[in-house]
Amino acid sequence: MAKYYKEALKKLKEEHGPPSEEIREANRARAKVVNAVKKLIKQADGPVDVPTLAQEVPYDTQEIFYAVNFLLKYGGVHIVNKRGEYPQYAMKGAA
Repeated sequence: MAKYYKEALKKLKEEHGPPSEEIREANRARAKVVNAVKKLIKQADGPVDVPTLAQEVPYDTQEIFYAVNFLLKYGGVHIVNKRGEYPQYAMKGAA
């Protein structure tokens, strides 16, 4: 089964070619935001919310929100509690 998927992926790469430089640059920029947010959540003295993160990094709030949701799904961040209307986030195992 794995061989089938490898062959299908190879065929798609041949048909469509590599991703454009524009897409690669967008992915790099997104990764920078995710890494900055992850670093802040790790260094925080307890749970943090998106407005607090937005004050600490020079990125748009929408980008920060995307990064937090990405980390919720893939990076070991979880919701600890809600302060007012904003959930607070911490690294898994930290709080």
